[in-house]
Amino acid sequence: SDDLAVKTLNVTGLSVFDNNLRVKGNELIEGILTVIDTLTTNNFIVNGISTFFGETIFKGKVIFEKEVTFNSDTAGFALIKKDANKVEIVFDKEFEAAPVVNASVSFDEEKNDDGSPKETSELEQAFFAQGYSYIIVNKSKKGFVIVLNKKAEDNISFTWTALRIKDAKTVQSRAPN
Repeated sequence: SDDLAVKTLNVTGLSVFDNNLRVKGNELIEGILTVIDTLTTNNFIVNGISTFFGETIFKGKVIFEKEVTFNSDTAGFALIKKDANKVEIVFDKEFEAAPVVNASVSFDEEKNDDGSPKETSELEQAFFAQGYSYIIVNKSKKGFVIVLNKKAEDNISFTWTALRIKDAKTVQSRAPN
């Protein structure tokens, strides 16, 4: 017959199988497993750090059960200092295409001497009373600029995000009737 049954097989050196290999049961690989072409499996569990080189495509839903960390070009903080009216954000690495960019005014939590959170309603109202508005300009693969409508009376903090979106849609308003 063409079948070979082996209870235990110890091989030292290189083993080459010129056709299909089917292994049933649990396997233990002590060392590095290198797959030259495609690895297909129903369930894939990795314990420890996983590194993917090259493009990685997920065809189904992706669920993150813990926080996700992105590089420093994806999001950050910006500060328009007193008497200035703009701040330029320059990406460390140029995006392949201009990203979708958002920015928001942000107030960090301030604390009283006893460590309790400071009431910020006065700061909030003072900011609103100053009548600031801002826009994002000069958005490109290399960065963008946040511009205030007037010089800042105090330092103004922003948070920002920049995401590259595949085939980002542009939706247009309809003409009024």
